Amino acid sequence: MEKMYDDIKNTIIKKVERLITEYSYEIEKHINGEIKKISKDTVICINNSFLNRKNFVSTTKNDKYICFSSGTNDEEKNIFIGILSKEMKTDFKIFKKEDFLEIIKLNEDNKEKNEGRTWKEIIKEEIENIGDLIFVLIGNLKDVPCEVNLNNTKKIKKIKYDPNCIENKVDEETGCYIIKSLNSEKIISEISQKILEIENTDNKKAVTEAVSKGFEKLLEKSHFQMDFLNNFENNNSLINKMIESFEKQKKKYIYNLNKYKSANKNEEKDDFLIELKRLSYAFVDDAIKLLKVLVTIMDLKPLILWMLIYEFYSLIAKFKKIPKILKGSERIPSLNKYREIIADTRNYAFHRFFLIDKPIDVNFKNTKIELRNLTLFSYFKSNQKSIYQNFKFEDKELIEALLEFTTTQKNEIDDEIWDINLEVIESMEILLKELKAMLNKIFSLRNSKNI
Repeated sequence: MEKMYDDIKNTIIKKVERLITEYSYEIEKHINGEIKKISKDTVICINNSFLNRKNFVSTTKNDKYICFSSGTNDEEKNIFIGILSKEMKTDFKIFKKEDFLEIIKLNEDNKEKNEGRTWKEIIKEEIENIGDLIFVLIGNLKDVPCEVNLNNTKKIKKIKYDPNCIENKVDEETGCYIIKSLNSEKIISEISQKILEIENTDNKKAVTEAVSKGFEKLLEKSHFQMDFLNNFENNNSLINKMIESFEKQKKKYIYNLNKYKSANKNEEKDDFLIELKRLSYAFVDDAIKLLKVLVTIMDLKPLILWMLIYEFYSLIAKFKKIPKILKGSERIPSLNKYREIIADTRNYAFHRFFLIDKPIDVNFKNTKIELRNLTLFSYFKSNQKSIYQNFKFEDKELIEALLEFTTTQKNEIDDEIWDINLEVIESMEILLKELKAMLNKIFSLRNSKNI
């Protein structure tokens, strides 16, 4: 048990030391104007929230922070957990030790060397407060059988999905067609053909319709079952599914990025660029949802952030490289802005069939039409219909129909964004893998009888 506590403490220390080493430039940049304040009575505090939080999460920042001494005069860089009494907005900031309600040195083993609790007491407290719900991420998923009734069939009256089935088969005794997978594109025609043979009928339309409706209900009924506190194997966990998705999608992304860079013809480059935009757009929505979960966890369960502080800040550093993503005076990455950047590039590629890339202003001067002008193919976000709906004029319905046509703005962005976006994807994958390892470790310790 003591070894596991030491393991968690040493994990935090190593992560902080790695962050300090690899991001020394960013730290110096943040505290540059306050260097004169550094003394033996001050520490450099690492923020526990690096993203723009407006309209993002419903939780509030935790008041517990990781801090470290400046290491002046060749002094060892000590690592602390501090309960801060002041507000912190930048990534790194110098505080006096008296600004903390409590500050616990992780490098110390003896209680006498801390004014309050020991590092072991605060880690134990955080483990006890971790709760159960967080382990949903690593609970084992079990694919469970399910079945539905078929209408208008005589002998085969059910379709059953059984993930343990080796091959598709008919159980004539129970009148059930058993399938091993829900992903086969030909499964409906396969089941229909078998029923036609068994029932000796040529009413293909009725049988196919019955199987199609039954299979649709089967898809709706199919699900995984998780018993996350008792069946804890995590080889088929929710977080594993996410990691597998990252690995597969990243492989596709890298393939298309390399092809895009090496393609000589513009037509080929466009094809690979469109796929890059599609993958990026699919990623950005789920990435924001995932980060909302992670930030919420870190607000509520600070131990998770402490153990992932290096990976989380590394991800934020990748986000900061994306052009135009930083918001506010603190220059904090905005995930809404990230989505907007990716969505705009994707919209231009996907939301146009007519190759009209700018609005058309129609001038009705010297005509009998009472309108002065009309804009066709306006930009997608504008709503012209509301402008004209209160006016009365000839062929108003035709005007309203013409206003349905829109176009999208072409926002030129540098090709470097696709390389940066790959770095973001890779960093999120690393963060997820590390989160899985940390949750396994905490689960083992929390469920030990000797905690």
